[in-house]
Amino acid sequence: MFRRTISAKVSLEGRALHTGEHSKVTFLPSPTPSGIRFIRFENGEKRILPANLANAAESVRGTNLKKNGTSIRTIEHIMSAAFGLSLDDLDIEISASEPPAMDGSAKEFVCALLKAGIREKRQQKKNPFSISKQFEFVSRESTYKVFPSEKFSVRLRYLNKHPLIGVEEAIYSEGDNYLKEIAGARTFCLMDEIEFLRARGLGKGGSLKNVIVVDSDKFLAEGGLRFTNELARHKLLDFLGDLKLLNLNFRNFSVEAERTGHEQNIKFARILFEKLETQEDKWKRDYRKVNL
Repeated sequence: MFRRTISAKVSLEGRALHTGEHSKVTFLPSPTPSGIRFIRFENGEKRILPANLANAAESVRGTNLKKNGTSIRTIEHIMSAAFGLSLDDLDIEISASEPPAMDGSAKEFVCALLKAGIREKRQQKKNPFSISKQFEFVSRESTYKVFPSEKFSVRLRYLNKHPLIGVEEAIYSEGDNYLKEIAGARTFCLMDEIEFLRARGLGKGGSLKNVIVVDSDKFLAEGGLRFTNELARHKLLDFLGDLKLLNLNFRNFSVEAERTGHEQNIKFARILFEKLETQEDKWKRDYRKVNL
């Protein structure tokens, strides 16, 4: 298989979910095997933040990057879009400290990237990474079980005591239509979490146009729910975005995950890397030095 990037430049802009600031992202083709990189211009200086585990900084509500004093927050929806389209190399210029929320899902990012066109770089191969022995990772309430399988897949269960939620499950398998099945699932919060978020300076750009609010007896969302299990699908969207920090070609294993969150997803990704197998051992050693 070959590394993939986009064919042309494309931009999106809007209000950021947590900071509330106006933000513009411009996706650019990447001719080199440089991975997913966010680019900011601060005081006339170009700052490059590779989207990898070495620069990952967890937060209360999202996954952030931080390097040499420059930070970008809430990157998981863009990263999930890159996962769903199997993009390996992409430069992302960003005008603010957080991407625009758009509709609260990854759908508009996916559509923009598809509009730009997907291109294989036939001079740049990518190695498959697989699992031959099952293992389990438990952190706080989060559980991740990994098994060898014929193809890559994720089964995620979202559990919540709220009477409208209970248990939701979502599944994504290699070859599924990410745009149709996962990308459109929007971020959400419980009504009684809003005060907590506001007190911490979060959710300043949130509204029913980009967030599902779970009230005591109903879901509040523009246009209603898109899926009966939209909350679980969004948790799966986030999980794939956090896994994309590894930016590897996953093959022949399945993940069963329960009670996931960004902090635990990133811990799991670090464990997963150590368990992954490839024919290129030197490549894995070199990767670890730069990306972990």
